[in-house]
Amino acid sequence: MSSRFETSLDLTSECGAPFRRGLVRCGAALLLGRAIKTIGIPGRTIVIVGRNVGSSRAAENALATISDEKLVIPISGSVLESEYLSEPARLIGNQPIGCIVAIGGGRTIDLGKLLACGIRDTAAARAVIRGDVNARRNVPLIALPTTAGSGSECTPFAVVYDQGRKASIENISLVPDVSLVDARFLASAPASVNAVAGLDALCQAIESLLSKFTTPESSVRARRALLIASQYLRRAVAGETSAQRAMAIAGHLAGQAIAITRTTIPHALSYNLSYSQGIPHGHAVSLSMGRYLELFGSLINSSAKLGVWRAPYGLIESALGASQKAPIAKIWGSLLDELGLAPTAKDCGLSMQDIHKTVDLVDLARMANSPVKLDRSQLIALFD
Repeated sequence: MSSRFETSLDLTSECGAPFRRGLVRCGAALLLGRAIKTIGIPGRTIVIVGRNVGSSRAAENALATISDEKLVIPISGSVLESEYLSEPARLIGNQPIGCIVAIGGGRTIDLGKLLACGIRDTAAARAVIRGDVNARRNVPLIALPTTAGSGSECTPFAVVYDQGRKASIENISLVPDVSLVDARFLASAPASVNAVAGLDALCQAIESLLSKFTTPESSVRARRALLIASQYLRRAVAGETSAQRAMAIAGHLAGQAIAITRTTIPHALSYNLSYSQGIPHGHAVSLSMGRYLELFGSLINSSAKLGVWRAPYGLIESALGASQKAPIAKIWGSLLDELGLAPTAKDCGLSMQDIHKTVDLVDLARMANSPVKLDRSQLIALFD
């Protein structure tokens, strides 16, 4: 891969309405203070959202650039639940907010998005989920992703769980004003975190390419994310600095792609696994991806209506190194194994009852984005 992925890169993303700026380069986080001065409301408190904020050198250096008064909001749990929103609201109280800065993975950035829209309790979250109220941001928002995976820093989505059910809130207002994507955060993350986050980026690129809503714009981003992630993910998890820089770009590009197309079946099947089984999101998505790609390939060969996806599917096969001698499902399982992750649902300790429940609770909106329609038995078989 060319060395261009190891240098600074400015990316401008458009998710349907005004342009948002994303700066992707090592050292981008050091511009946090300048960004706050540019878009923040002077004289007000800067709210920092994150888990163990300041525990890494990259985060510590970023926070040192802020001269305004700061309030740190910690985040806990494996998923963002509506009941949790009252805790940051209690800490904020009546303090006027000058800017919200979310430093973390997708869950942390999603919390920052909700708080920036004034969604600060369960009732407010449910009103937005029902569609009674639109999510409208009323304070500036800056995102510093610490993992290369969700791409939440450039999407108009925020995921929140309410009464055990996943809900995806969508509004262009949820796209952060500024995204500072700094690969130095990946260097301080455990290998397991980089593995599951990188898998999420890779899965998003694949699902974006194999979506009913693929566009020329999304395809450019998804193809590039696929090619980068498929080549650099293993090396990034092993700690190679240049590979981590590449994965930071791949994650951002994949986020831009799914901001346009949305995700499909493997993501739709993942949410209950993360919520009820505690399986990290990227790993949960990957558990059905191998068989999904295998089935997608067989359906392409038997249906003329799916012909438009033959070229992107071929690109995916090539990027992953699949062939007649090395079927794509086997290649996918080997990838998870190399990353130190259980390659199957059975290896994760899931029972057939767990899988049936996951299929029964599948996200129908995400299912509908796929060009293939699968029945219940086919969905269950994806976890073989």
